Amino acid sequence: MKIRRKDRFHYRQGTDESNCASCEYMVPPSGITLRAGGAPGVQITRCEMIGLGVGKNYDIDPGGLCDAYKRKG
Repeated sequence: MKIRRKDRFHYRQGTDESNCASCEYMVPPSGITLRAGGAPGVQITRCEMIGLGVGKNYDIDPGGLCDAYKRKG
């Protein structure tokens, strides 16, 4: 299930010039992510505008883009 914030901010595929990887709201992965059984998992980025919650609904693709986009710097 997609979270409502992704719909509200029209989260979609970005372009080479404008994407989540170059956005001020992007939060890099931190800490250790564990999968079921305790094996190390893939670390996923989050967005301050969409949410920093736990779960795949909050996963952000660095190549994505939303209406809240604000270029770093």
